[in-house]
Amino acid sequence: MSGRQVIYFDVSDVVEFVRSNTRLSGIQRVSVEIVKTLSEQRGDHELRLICHHPTLKRMVWFSAAPFGSGYVFDHAGFCKYFAIAHRREGSIWIKEHLKRRYRSSAKRLFHGVRLRLRNLLDGGQTFARRGIATRRSRRLKPKNAFEVDFNRGDRVFISGATWGGLFQPYMEALEDAKRRLGIEVSLFVHDLIPLIAPEHVVNDVPEQFSDWLGRMCSFVDLFLVNSESTGRDLDCFMRAHVRRAVPIRVVPLAHEFLLPEDPGGALRPAPAKFFDPQRHSLGERRIRCEVLNAAMLPYVLVVGTIESRKNVWTLAIVWQEIHRRLGLDTPRLVFAGKQGWAKQAFDDFLQGSGHLDGYIRIVDRPDDAELAYLYSRCLFSVSASYYEGWGLPIGEGLWFGRPVVASNVSAMPEVGGSLVEYVDPYDPKSIRDACLRLITDEAYREAMARRIRREDLRRWSDVAEGIWQALTAPARVAPRLKAIPAGDAADVVVLAG
Repeated sequence: MSGRQVIYFDVSDVVEFVRSNTRLSGIQRVSVEIVKTLSEQRGDHELRLICHHPTLKRMVWFSAAPFGSGYVFDHAGFCKYFAIAHRREGSIWIKEHLKRRYRSSAKRLFHGVRLRLRNLLDGGQTFARRGIATRRSRRLKPKNAFEVDFNRGDRVFISGATWGGLFQPYMEALEDAKRRLGIEVSLFVHDLIPLIAPEHVVNDVPEQFSDWLGRMCSFVDLFLVNSESTGRDLDCFMRAHVRRAVPIRVVPLAHEFLLPEDPGGALRPAPAKFFDPQRHSLGERRIRCEVLNAAMLPYVLVVGTIESRKNVWTLAIVWQEIHRRLGLDTPRLVFAGKQGWAKQAFDDFLQGSGHLDGYIRIVDRPDDAELAYLYSRCLFSVSASYYEGWGLPIGEGLWFGRPVVASNVSAMPEVGGSLVEYVDPYDPKSIRDACLRLITDEAYREAMARRIRREDLRRWSDVAEGIWQALTAPARVAPRLKAIPAGDAADVVVLAG
């Protein structure tokens, strides 16, 4: 290989996430969208995918060529390419099942043999009844996976969440490579949720995240962040916990929502000003009946993991008040996302009110085609979170040309700019009044929609170009975090206190 710098784009967290999830979540979606754009423009001599492989237990790299702009995420195909065993969502491996049930290693051995034999005899029904995943081992093929051979000046770009015990050996290997071979390490920090909003995360996540971020601060050469808000949070953390100046560059994420075509087709953008739900080639045959049913009547959309940080209980209470005022004219409130955590009050409300007599609906784990269907047909969408590092659903709602109600805190005003109706997430009356106006004043609502459609919104190609420039340009030191145009990558330096 020549002495030219290679960017190793880390996908370790995507690989790990896909082992037990068939659809991508927020941070993983961001990584895949960026890879799709960069791999279209860069060959293996400039861009490679790297991961700490869960089976090999070491770093290997893969070509990014199969993930060009026409790539559509396919769970089985992704697992095959990276040669990883995967399991159904909600299932566990046999070893995990046995550890939960039996303390004694002898009992685990006995019952492990027993369960495997029964599963073999009844054609897999034993594992299926207990939610046990069948591990399918795949042997890595040399044409897919290659040993990592760093040269001085190569850069590893970590785009996702690599904190937690699973990635500990990987971080140690990167530190060693940096010390011995002179590679550079850059990290994209999407948010500091476990530290800024620990009341919305579980167990010892804040402690794990703090330890990981402190360690990363000690050896990364460059931080990238998705918003000035996240940059300020990271700045505060480093001032308080580390004594090392680390440059921070802000690269805002995109509003663009890319739509998959019919099987065998290419991926195409779905800009709001051109998107026609009646003409797009996705075909309603690909949309689940529960999605079609939820969208059958006028509705307001809430997209994202259904968890306490998304303010879901407050939204449910607000909708109850709206229903008292509007009666049968109340639109449905449709939550589209996977089930999250710390939302007992929300679950109790749904159970006690019969999902507010059916005016609140849950669409579990929608895919991209279903999200496009829901975004394009809603009256408007709501993102009333207490905290976001960016806020993808805000931008996506705008991309489809529909009005958005969003919180006026953290990074969310950076996403929506002047196009969004802002509310105080801690004030239910503020949320209620904004939603009532958009529900009852059709002229105002559609005027907002027309203004949104005239805007030139940010695309994933803009994000990829900003990241590439940030990774390849020499660091420029600025005295403090400054306001930055939405389309630019900018630099700040953290001054150790």
